[in-house]
Amino acid sequence: MLEKDGQDPKANAWMDKSQRESGEKIQFALRFKRDQLYYSPAVADGKLKMEMTPSSPASLDETYWFEKVNIEAGEYHELRSVSKPQVYLCLIGKEISTCG
Repeated sequence: MLEKDGQDPKANAWMDKSQRESGEKIQFALRFKRDQLYYSPAVADGKLKMEMTPSSPASLDETYWFEKVNIEAGEYHELRSVSKPQVYLCLIGKEISTCG
C-alpha cells in the first residue's frame, strides 16, 4: 500500500502507535512514515483505507482510531473501529479488511 515510484514499500518505513484511554477501553491510532510522509489506516463508510495524514497523531479524528476488544478467548483480542458504524479488522486471504 505504501509503494511509491516502484520502490520497495518496506524500505525506509516505520510504524508508530499512539494510545489513549476512553473509559475502560484502550484505543490505538497507527501511523507509518515513509519518505517524510505519514500514512494511517482509517475506517470510512465501513471500509479500511490507508490515507496520508498530518505528522501529529493529536490531529487524527475518530476514523483513525481503533479499540482493543476482549473476545473472551484467553489473551486474544480484536481491533474494532471507534467511528460508527463500528467494524472489526480481519484478515481475508493476505489482506487486512473490515468485517461487520
